[in-house]
Amino acid sequence: MASPAFFSRDSFAEGTGPTLDSSTPPENNAFLLTPPASCGQKATSEFDVDEWIRTLEGCRDASTSCPSTRRIRVPSIHYPRAMGELKRRRSLVRFIEDKVRWDYDSASGIITLRMPAPVHDVFSTSVANEFHKQLQQLATRRDKDGAFAGQIINGGSSRILLEKTGEGPTDLTVPLQRHPDAQFQHKEAAFPGVVIEVSYSQDGKNLEKLAWDYIQHSNGDIKAVIGLDINGGVKPSTVSLWRPEYTRDEGEDLYTLGVRTDMAYQAFRSPNLDHVNGTNDIQLALSDFATDALSHVSTTSICIKFERLAQLLDEAEQVQKVREEGSGGGIRSKRTFKKRPRSSSPAEQILSDDEHVFRTQEGKALEQSDAKDRDFHPSAKRRI
Repeated sequence: MASPAFFSRDSFAEGTGPTLDSSTPPENNAFLLTPPASCGQKATSEFDVDEWIRTLEGCRDASTSCPSTRRIRVPSIHYPRAMGELKRRRSLVRFIEDKVRWDYDSASGIITLRMPAPVHDVFSTSVANEFHKQLQQLATRRDKDGAFAGQIINGGSSRILLEKTGEGPTDLTVPLQRHPDAQFQHKEAAFPGVVIEVSYSQDGKNLEKLAWDYIQHSNGDIKAVIGLDINGGVKPSTVSLWRPEYTRDEGEDLYTLGVRTDMAYQAFRSPNLDHVNGTNDIQLALSDFATDALSHVSTTSICIKFERLAQLLDEAEQVQKVREEGSGGGIRSKRTFKKRPRSSSPAEQILSDDEHVFRTQEGKALEQSDAKDRDFHPSAKRRI
């Protein structure tokens, strides 16, 4: 787990607004804490510390029945204060680092906080394991392909800091940050070669845009982005694949990096949960797993059949069902015990300290607000 100092550089962003519900497109929401023009202030001139902390604290209370996705707008002018307020709450810092995934898009200034449901995590982990098992098998070969496969690691959902390009005015001091659902990376490479993103129901992920970001902002070193859109009986569950594409216009010396769609939302399970297109597969080459500077290997195929994807999704949904049905779900021990009470731990004392800091700050804010109300005198209207 990263140290709390990590937040001062590249974790969240610089300021905040209220959360956006995951089922509502962010472009259709107004950020209610932004002062209106009638206040005579610039939109970024105020920072609501309480709302910032409440949003982060809300991740502790996320519902277990569906993926929790929260979005925050973060004007860069408020970054130092936002991070300072977070770092004052040590238990919250540790919780966010340990349990919450987030993406930050510096162009829009929006942080997306995610705490995926079990079906999401179990499915993405299972798909990654299928690829990893094939890589491990290749690694037993005594040739350059085997040596290369042995250098590929499963990077899980660890953060990726991408290099922003100049499509518009962005703050280059804040990296574009992504937390994929799975990834594979050569031990010597700066970026993973393969990234897997899972979109579950209404979590709001735009898989095509994510693929574009990964490929463009890694300068094409991320060579395959797999997008899995999973749905529980509402829409088909589909798989997509995006890759870099290099073209050169006549008279140009440099190639142009683009993004090519090799597979677009092909169904592997129908809305009524039937397995479909079972003999189709999603294919990667061994050389996809690292930048061209390292992947001087064969195009040995690594693939997963659509039928296997559907099986893994069924299993993930079953795991979530029995885990979250309460006392009537899943097999459990029938033993009965007398349970010993546990004494308060240092971590719980820190949590209590955080609450004290928050309550004190909230009280001061209320006092300041009351004082402003008492000092306010409406201007007298002049008769004309």
